[in-house]
Amino acid sequence: MRFLIDTNILIKLEPEDPANAEADAALAMEINRLIGRGDHSLLVHPSIHHDIERDPNGDRAERTRFLLQKYYELADPPGADDLGDVLGSPEVGSNDWVDNQLIAAVVDELVDFLITEDYGLLRKLGRVARRDKGLNIQEALDVLRSLYDEPLEPPPAVNAVFMHSLDRTDPIWESFRVDYPGFDEWFNRARQEERHAWTITPDEQLAGVAIVKREENSPFGLEGRQLKITTFKVAEEFVGRRYGELLLKSLFRHANQNEYDGIYVTVLEKYEGLTGLLEDFGFVALDERTDLDELVLYKQLSPDEQALAEMGPLPFHVGFGPPAIHPGSADWFIVPIEPGYEEMLFPTPGQPPAVQPTLPGLTEWASKDARPRGFGNAIKKAYLSQTSSRLVSSGSVLLFYRSSDVQAIRAVGVVEDVLVSRDPDAIASFVSARTVYSLAEIASMAAEREVVSILFRHDRDLPTPISLDELISNGALLAAPQSITSVRAEGLEWIAERILA
Repeated sequence: MRFLIDTNILIKLEPEDPANAEADAALAMEINRLIGRGDHSLLVHPSIHHDIERDPNGDRAERTRFLLQKYYELADPPGADDLGDVLGSPEVGSNDWVDNQLIAAVVDELVDFLITEDYGLLRKLGRVARRDKGLNIQEALDVLRSLYDEPLEPPPAVNAVFMHSLDRTDPIWESFRVDYPGFDEWFNRARQEERHAWTITPDEQLAGVAIVKREENSPFGLEGRQLKITTFKVAEEFVGRRYGELLLKSLFRHANQNEYDGIYVTVLEKYEGLTGLLEDFGFVALDERTDLDELVLYKQLSPDEQALAEMGPLPFHVGFGPPAIHPGSADWFIVPIEPGYEEMLFPTPGQPPAVQPTLPGLTEWASKDARPRGFGNAIKKAYLSQTSSRLVSSGSVLLFYRSSDVQAIRAVGVVEDVLVSRDPDAIASFVSARTVYSLAEIASMAAEREVVSILFRHDRDLPTPISLDELISNGALLAAPQSITSVRAEGLEWIAERILA
């Protein structure tokens, strides 16, 4: 795999500042160790020299030039002229121009991932390529670890609590005190209102928190029932572990169950990582700003007639869900999935595992006396199959059918992208940010036949599973599915009504 590193990552990998040297050196050693385990490369882009030339510290610039000799330079990369309509045409040598050159290398598939701590760059990348082709340094470590059976401990579940139970002395609040001088007074008032909150607490440490309130006064001209996210934060040391996504999943479920028409949040413009996360899940910036010059990001949950008429299945789902399936979606597929793997992708709290996972790569995520934890709690997931079907495409609806014991559909997803390949590196690059499979296990699957890799978004869990008998009696299937199977035309209307009811 080929990883293109931004200038800010080069600085972390070659620490100079004594205050950060210990932590950055640990990152550097870990990344270099994992890169060295396989046929992987850390590359720099020739345009990085423009960044160095703009450095006002001449001694530091000279040192950086010397350190660049340790890294392979991307040979003859494409320019970004073809991306000008989307990214603009900044002055040659400027910071924006360098960013566009890095993005062009990703779009042209000369590299598998771009590693950067510049969240503005990651957002720009998402306008012309898959957003998860850009990684921060923690995400890059997670990807590399997943390739070598060294996954991080899976993220914990989200806890639903009331705001008044939160510890006001926790370090997670310090950035709020800096940004909002009246934060403590607000906190004391708000905690008396029994506001709903969600927390992520690995090892009893507050790693992530979200707090909401119901708005009654049509804020920013938004009509209907609006849910305001008053607080949303992932502690700095946990950034990159998809905890923000886990919190959003709980917020979406709360908003759907309580029939809100929309969700909004105000964000200081400097928090580009949070803004990018919210935009990836359908939030859009309104024209208005707050008195503190915050962005107002809004997600509409009730589609209008124009959206129904003009939006495709995937943009519709991203814009209004989860859950949201376009009523005009025609491509529905039933995906048989073994119980162990189903429990990994779609865990049910309190449910003991029915069987041990038998698919490659899952054993390290489960033990004989405890169910798998956490990994399946995210929204964006990956599914690998050796099916012969080639019909699944972006926007397709996936109905995950738990085989063997339950024999019923219990979860629904919407497809983002599909790759069919026998190239283990290409498959790993495609799914590694979302899967528990190691590179060796992917290679084993690909050695047998082509692997169909599906990136999808978890739309919903069904409160009442749809049994095999129902599927057959209503014409959706003729028999138990043995591979990915199209829903029969005779049963399509029935199953759509059942899912969307």
